[in-house]
Amino acid sequence: MIEASLNCSAGIIWIKGWKITLYNARLGEHMMKLKVAEKDDLKMIYAMQKEAFASLYEKYQDTETSPAAEPFERTLQRFHNSNVTYYLIVVEEKTIGAIRIRKNEKTY
Repeated sequence: MIEASLNCSAGIIWIKGWKITLYNARLGEHMMKLKVAEKDDLKMIYAMQKEAFASLYEKYQDTETSPAAEPFERTLQRFHNSNVTYYLIVVEEKTIGAIRIRKNEKTY
């Protein structure tokens, strides 16, 4: 579990050399933890993804690229990609979100 404390409206987290910027985190004084997701977490991650992008899907009806329209199998496929790690965002022992980090083979 990776821990980070945020008390501002935006924050930056470093994960094994990766820089992740969170905007509008609104976590106050709460401790945020990033936990590596397991396969058993994928249904929850998929449900959060559909909910998070539902309003954009409703507005644009983009069935080609909208994460709200993706089948569960796509999330499962990404999870099994060796260059991808999913993290659960946990505050006060409650999962409030998830992020997907894809390792880029190129270095700049």
